[in-house]
Amino acid sequence: MKTTSPLSCHTYSNTYGLNVSLNEHASIQSLTTPSVQVTLLKRDILYEGPTHLYLRIFKNKQIEWIPLVGRHAKQSHFSIGPEYAQVQGEWQGIDYHVHLLLSPSSLAWQWNV
Repeated sequence: MKTTSPLSCHTYSNTYGLNVSLNEHASIQSLTTPSVQVTLLKRDILYEGPTHLYLRIFKNKQIEWIPLVGRHAKQSHFSIGPEYAQVQGEWQGIDYHVHLLLSPSSLAWQWNV
């Protein structure tokens, strides 16, 4: 199930009460269960917090990286729909597709990359 607030926050829930709220750049604003706020603080567009995903490569004895979600993920294209959140893009010849998945049978969630 998905709901939208006036501040472009998209909230997804499963039947066990897990709620994940994302902003328009697919950064997690809050992650809650019926009894616990997992992310400790609710994040906003300016301070997205430590809930990012990164793509890293080792090239010429250096590590290069980019964020896949968040306002600094300029190469990513975000799609947020009624039952899904996904990110896709291309960097350094690597195509990536990322989906937010909530477990239908527990209080679990994951990014599928």
